[in-house]
Amino acid sequence: GRGQQVEQSPASLNLQEGESTILNCTYTSSINNLQWYRHYVGKSPTVLFIIFSDGDEKQQGRFKTTLNTKKRHSSLSISAPQPGDSATYFCAVE
Repeated sequence: GRGQQVEQSPASLNLQEGESTILNCTYTSSINNLQWYRHYVGKSPTVLFIIFSDGDEKQQGRFKTTLNTKKRHSSLSISAPQPGDSATYFCAVE
């Protein structure tokens, strides 16, 4: 919505194989849901997760996300990254 600021760190990701990585996303106003996307160069972004509730945790293979609506924060962790994981990851909120 208007005035919503979303901040992400680190902004871009160079994955080192085998090293677990965490991306953090913070936002400024209340949300209905938060989405994590993966974007490969030359392709359309795909949704990895949509997360709705405070304290929610979702896992898909080596990817895991959590949502803390009180801190307005979500993290995406990638365990044991593989070459195919090299992409741009970003969050969006609704």
